[in-house]
Amino acid sequence: MKRLAISTALLLLPTTLFADSQFDRFEAISSDLNTAMIEAKANEIDSLGGEGDIMRNADIKQLEWTGEIREAAQCILDTYVDEVGSSGVDTMLDAMEEMVL
Repeated sequence: MKRLAISTALLLLPTTLFADSQFDRFEAISSDLNTAMIEAKANEIDSLGGEGDIMRNADIKQLEWTGEIREAAQCILDTYVDEVGSSGVDTMLDAMEEMVL
């Protein structure tokens, strides 16, 4: 009975609460992927005899998510949910998180 009550309570949570959690993950992953790509490119520059530290130390590592970027990202995330459902988006976010580990 206790499990049923918990399951029911979870199902009745507003979907925006769940979406916000997915959105926060999406934003964090985006930032982590950006950092990982810059580091990969800097490593490539190093391997070619260049100065990868110039890229590593540039002020481009963390792009600020403005209101417009957040709105666009939410639109993208909403479209993903429409196409594959919330669990499909969670699976995608899980895979994206693994890419940056």
